[in-house]
Amino acid sequence: MKQGSLLAFSAFSLLLFLAAACGGDGPAPTATRAPTSTPTSVPLTGGPTTPPSSPGCDDATTLEVSSVGEEQKFDTGEMSACEGTQVTVKYINSSTTLQHNWVLVNKGAKDDVALRGTLFATANWIDPSDTDIVNSTHTALLEPGEAEEISFTAPSAGTYQFVCTFPGHSATMFGDFVVTPSGAGTSAAPTTAAATPTSAPAGPITLEISSVGEEQRFDKDTLTATQGAQVTLKFDNVSTTLQHNWILVKAGAKDDVATRGTLFPTGDWIDPNDADIIDAAHTKLLASGGVEEISFTAPPAGTYQFVCTFPGHNATMFGDFVVSN
Repeated sequence: MKQGSLLAFSAFSLLLFLAAACGGDGPAPTATRAPTSTPTSVPLTGGPTTPPSSPGCDDATTLEVSSVGEEQKFDTGEMSACEGTQVTVKYINSSTTLQHNWVLVNKGAKDDVALRGTLFATANWIDPSDTDIVNSTHTALLEPGEAEEISFTAPSAGTYQFVCTFPGHSATMFGDFVVTPSGAGTSAAPTTAAATPTSAPAGPITLEISSVGEEQRFDKDTLTATQGAQVTLKFDNVSTTLQHNWILVKAGAKDDVATRGTLFPTGDWIDPNDADIIDAAHTKLLASGGVEEISFTAPPAGTYQFVCTFPGHNATMFGDFVVSN
């Protein structure tokens, strides 16, 4: 075969090979939109919500949180930062139908802020002069599928709340924003005092809590214990008209426990098989003026909640039960 014919034949063979490789019977590839990044926050379901390790207090902190599908709740019950640090919060509204926002408020003020916000429908359902909003920290009201990043300086050490103030959402769509002291993320200088052995057994703990007059709330927002400690809790229902109980539940589960309890009005408004109640730690439903002491072993370190499950009381009558190592 002549050299020119050989070159032509080789080129033709190459074209046939490329056509076979690139063609075929399958459909042509189509471009696929990259999925929205999934927040790394701990979901509400499951065990206790354990705060992530505190960042060094010279470090900026980036946090992500999102809504949960078409439910009126966030995908985490707790976020944390170190006081005085620069914090960036990215909020993703993953709903396809609902509007949501993310608002940082003083502890226990979530429902009051949401209620006052109902007068400001065109201002993201937020009263722009509301002093319970921490340093005016909040996102805009986001449409379904939208996301927004906001930056702010973490406030003084303490426990705050984040909440969605769209009407009706504040009852279930909230969580704790825990700000640790400025020295929490740095190494402490050695001291001459002997360190307390971490293996030492926790001593017994006695706690007292009561209702507040005829209001549907407890007189304390936070109770603390050490994991493994024997806890004796005294609950005093000082109301002259209302019935109350005290229930220890998993973080973020207070409303679910109360809802399930509505099927058991003769069982202290508690589902006796409710797995979200921690180790059956609860009082009976106390009549006005009633008092009861209960004893239980403090669960593993983490943040839990206590709540009254009498119908309707769980919206305002609850607090945090913080268990340390």
